[in-house]
Amino acid sequence: MRKRIFTIIILFIFGDTSPVFAQNSNFTFEKLPAEIGWTDNSINDVIQDHRSFLWLATWAGLKRYDGYSIKTYRQELGKSDGLKSNKITCLFEDSKNRLWIGTNYTGLYQYDRATDGFVQYAKIAEDMNSLSNNNVWAISEDSDGFIWIGTEKGLNRFHPETKSFVHFEKSETDELSLSYDFVTTIGNSKEGDLWVGCEIGLNRLVKGEDGKSDYFIRYSLAPEGVDEYNFLQHNYISRIVPSQYEPNTFWVATSIGLKKVKYFTVQ
Repeated sequence: MRKRIFTIIILFIFGDTSPVFAQNSNFTFEKLPAEIGWTDNSINDVIQDHRSFLWLATWAGLKRYDGYSIKTYRQELGKSDGLKSNKITCLFEDSKNRLWIGTNYTGLYQYDRATDGFVQYAKIAEDMNSLSNNNVWAISEDSDGFIWIGTEKGLNRFHPETKSFVHFEKSETDELSLSYDFVTTIGNSKEGDLWVGCEIGLNRLVKGEDGKSDYFIRYSLAPEGVDEYNFLQHNYISRIVPSQYEPNTFWVATSIGLKKVKYFTVQ
């Protein structure tokens, strides 16, 4: 099999001084009514699951909205299958309709719909088969069914059936490692490519044929010749969103604006 050669092009940037115009302004916004018990204004993430429930990640617990009322899941002392942290950072529903929850301080959780409880996956000291860090900021799934978890100390590949973790971190002596350990976002393109955004840099996963020799190609989103401060601003990536309409295209939110990135492959 011939290797795929990638080229990426940054098409344009929306910064603080660039105007953005919507094509259609016919939008309406509706605030949830106070009587349903909504008390938290800070929302870190939101998804709608396959049953149409709306799940919201907040700093005061996990919320589930059914269109009429909100149920809140919080840390409860003595509850073995409950959340151990109220600081919910990110949410993800995978291809098998499993709901995954990322938290600060207590790691990753899988929601058990049968018991309305949670299964925790956390870092355990001296256990290399556990999560690398308990501050989780991103969750995604690849085309092979692996769950990828971005933390403040590296990227984790999780096998849901074997419950095993593989860790990926930055190495100062390996240019094929992650560009930085703090993983902020993960984007999975329609073409099957996994893109990883960090506090410094964009990375593309290259899968090894044996399933063990995966490595990363690093990309800088900074223009040529910028100083160190602006280089870091261009490469602080907070979100990667693959385009729903253009192939080989994704949007990248950075500290210095919004970038549209196109990439091309040569077989």
